[in-house]
Amino acid sequence: AARLAAGSLGSDLAGSVRIPAHFCGVAGLKPTAGRVQGAGHFPVLGGAYALGASLGPLARGVEDLSLFLQVLSGGAYRHAPDEWGEPLQTAELLPPGSSVAFYTDDGLLPVGDELKAAVVSAASALKDAGLNVVEERPPFVERATELWLKLFAHPTRRMVSAAYAGREEEAGPIARAILKRAEREAPPALDAFMDAWDERDRLRASLLKWMEARPVVVAPVGALAAFGHEEGRRLTVGGKELGLFDAFGYAQAFNVFDLPVACVPAGRTKEGLPFGVQIVGRPFEEWRVLRAARVVEAALGGSASAP
Repeated sequence: AARLAAGSLGSDLAGSVRIPAHFCGVAGLKPTAGRVQGAGHFPVLGGAYALGASLGPLARGVEDLSLFLQVLSGGAYRHAPDEWGEPLQTAELLPPGSSVAFYTDDGLLPVGDELKAAVVSAASALKDAGLNVVEERPPFVERATELWLKLFAHPTRRMVSAAYAGREEEAGPIARAILKRAEREAPPALDAFMDAWDERDRLRASLLKWMEARPVVVAPVGALAAFGHEEGRRLTVGGKELGLFDAFGYAQAFNVFDLPVACVPAGRTKEGLPFGVQIVGRPFEEWRVLRAARVVEAALGGSASAP
């Protein structure tokens, strides 16, 4: 965002590519898990993390995301159906008879009015490009935060505890909070974890069936734009107080269900803070996500130079 680099690499288990992109007015991509190999990454993206953690690029614009993805995937990723240098064929973005879906409310978390309006504007841009667009909430996204905690919270506490064993005093504030929670809470029973995994797979299968007719989804990244450093313990949106983790359930949902997602800049708040929207696709259809994100980027202005 400060124009000090062409792009960078992030890892995303709960929005850690998309939320920084959203806060800073740049583009970010969370690919399908396994699209980018995690060699050299800590923690290892195995075990429970393999269900929904992935590595992806942040860049100034969508075209650069695509270039970075080609490099990061070792050439395994290919553009389809055409290359970036060719004219944009929006008609090729959706299979015949299918639609783009958008939603601004997951039934649980309030979203700021400016961010809601941005989702509607992004959907309108896709409609103006000739695509069929419907307002429809994907099934089961309201279950995502609870499932995220059941699947990933204990593996994270276990990983942090092992990493800081014998040198807990070196932990920063977030790691300290995780260590304290690990001391307080007993590990979940194996059956409870397996039940959550079974539920996740069952709901994901139903969601993917729904996405046969809705292969692209536009959604908020979270409840609000950026806040002051160290101010985010409790946040108020729409008269409701939220914790920081809960405020970004819209991002976590697509880790739980392991879908590729781009965050593309979509405007600024009245205070001048940037924000983005999420463009979601089906597993391993990053090309479709990026093509839709490019349409939205062109319509809504894309990234802007840092003031």
